[in-house]
Amino acid sequence: MSKCPHTFLLRILPSLHRSRDSLLDLCQKWAGHACGACSWTQFCPVGLRVRHSVTLLCRGCYSCRAFTSHGPTVIMPTWFCSRAWFSHVGLFDEGGQGVPEDLLFFYDHLRKGGGVVRVDQSLLLYRYHPRAATHSILETTIWSHRVRFLEEWALPRWATFTIWNAGRQGRRLYRSLTPGARAKVVAFCDVDENKIKKGFYCYEDSKERPKPRVPIVHFRDARPPFVICVKLDLTEGAFEDNLQSLNLREGRDFLHFS
Repeated sequence: MSKCPHTFLLRILPSLHRSRDSLLDLCQKWAGHACGACSWTQFCPVGLRVRHSVTLLCRGCYSCRAFTSHGPTVIMPTWFCSRAWFSHVGLFDEGGQGVPEDLLFFYDHLRKGGGVVRVDQSLLLYRYHPRAATHSILETTIWSHRVRFLEEWALPRWATFTIWNAGRQGRRLYRSLTPGARAKVVAFCDVDENKIKKGFYCYEDSKERPKPRVPIVHFRDARPPFVICVKLDLTEGAFEDNLQSLNLREGRDFLHFS
């Protein structure tokens, strides 16, 4: 294997569809290209082979999309890196059922300077089944880790920011932030005229007096950077067109947290 310290460790699973040697040959080929790698993956849910597209991101998005509900931007069974880097990051958290060890390792990898790259070849067959351990992890556990990583990794470089979505997910994020991070939120933005006409969101559970009131504005009147709590591919392209119209750069002017 390459001595590049940031290349991902390949986990040889019982469900691999190729030989170990052929996989290692491909890992060797790609190891020096960047700080991490992933394959295109074929996996079998309920016995059906399908092409899994969770890794369909532009090459610059694998780190800045680390905050979304999809978890790691490359799926864990496809990771490979040097054993030295794996040990340096700190191995997996073996805290037991319900611990999102792949997500936690992924965050630690980024904290220590690792990056992520996709290998555009199908390297393995991965079995996905209803009794997989991943189903024991609660959404609230994942949410807590995502919010803390957002606060640690992204928010410190922004003096203020706007939450894009004045609905349930945006308000949930606001309430989940620590007081220091919450104080940086200057507005919610949206396209829903009813929310905009209301004019503000009041954090009723706050112990502050007076209770915080955060303005709600149209997205065109909002000030970047944005933490976006709108899911992609749900509005027939309307949200994506709105975002693109602002000529912003992902990672600098906005991050996805949907």
